[in-house]
Amino acid sequence: MFYRLPQARYRRLPSALGLVPALCGLAFLVAPASAATWTIQTTPNAIGAEHSHLYDISCYSTETKPCVSVGKLTQSGGKTAPYAQAWNGTSWSNISASAPEGATAGELQSADCIPFSGSLLCFAAGSYASAGVTKSLIVLGGTGGLTSVETTPNPEGASETALKGMACKQSFTTACFAVGYSVKSGKKTVFAIGRNSESKWVTQAMPEPAGATSAELHGVDCPTTTFCVAVGNYTVSGSTWTMSATWNGASWTLRTVPTPAGSTRTTLLDVSCSSASSCTGVGAYRNGVGTQLSFVQRWNGSSWSYQVSPNPAGSANTVFQGVSCISGTPCVAVGDWLDGKNWEPMAQEWNGSAWALDTTPGPSGSPETLLEGVACRVGCLSVGWYVDSFGKTKTLAESR
Repeated sequence: MFYRLPQARYRRLPSALGLVPALCGLAFLVAPASAATWTIQTTPNAIGAEHSHLYDISCYSTETKPCVSVGKLTQSGGKTAPYAQAWNGTSWSNISASAPEGATAGELQSADCIPFSGSLLCFAAGSYASAGVTKSLIVLGGTGGLTSVETTPNPEGASETALKGMACKQSFTTACFAVGYSVKSGKKTVFAIGRNSESKWVTQAMPEPAGATSAELHGVDCPTTTFCVAVGNYTVSGSTWTMSATWNGASWTLRTVPTPAGSTRTTLLDVSCSSASSCTGVGAYRNGVGTQLSFVQRWNGSSWSYQVSPNPAGSANTVFQGVSCISGTPCVAVGDWLDGKNWEPMAQEWNGSAWALDTTPGPSGSPETLLEGVACRVGCLSVGWYVDSFGKTKTLAESR
């Protein structure tokens, strides 16, 4: 398997919407003494649901509050639905998350929040199923709930359209972008939409690498109203490689992403920017002997460059799922790794010259624990999920 275990947010296989999924990576190193230690927080779970997942988190303040986290719940009959929680600086609570009327499945994959009237205005992106077709989903709200369903376009004739990444930048008219993929006639292609000055979502032209037989975008960030960067992967001649594109305020342009020597596959699953000349993309790559390792790329305003990051000692499989880079704070990436038997949570931070492993505890006895999303301001909050001793998936939040 190339990326993550079943039910991960970033499982990279063709899928229906029923699939399940936050700090700033090649040699096996021991974490230095300066690495941070995370603490597990108490979180609720969806009331009456069999499983609860958190996939992403967004905070907008000088501190890590308030925050909104999004994901999905799975009911006893297997039906999925969007799910969300809010953090008030002291505790987590469930908040409402809507889907269009008649939806038979749904989930929220990504969220981005901006300040609004002393609180947060949040946009969350994902997908929902109706009449056998999976469609794009964006809901609007704040810490009181994500209940306003936006009208979003879907490619005509597509059997599946899903949004994986969301990014907003406050301006006179809030500028937002959402990216993902669409499937038509069995072919997966990149899909991107933007919110225009009339607060309407419109499809944007997004180029793909030459010869791509499949392509999708997983993350996007917009440090300014005229610059965004999107990351994902594409397949050509049976091999999967990283894809990236930048937005200049008018159009998207493909950007070349270098690969580690000897790698056979690469992907970036998330991206975060502190400015238009400083972005970090994270994901995973497979080396020449088939081992999956953490993967980091740095954008300097004109090109990407590969950064070495550590992998936990003894890891058989390592992947970054999310990243947060804010000016004046460390860049922090989160994900998970396989110790040969169990999936364990992972966090690393970039101090300006090197990446270092943090200490990230997981719930005792869990065979699967992972961190999916991260948000850093003064401190950092990360969210994800774990499997308990009864095989139920529960929400997870950690702080540092």
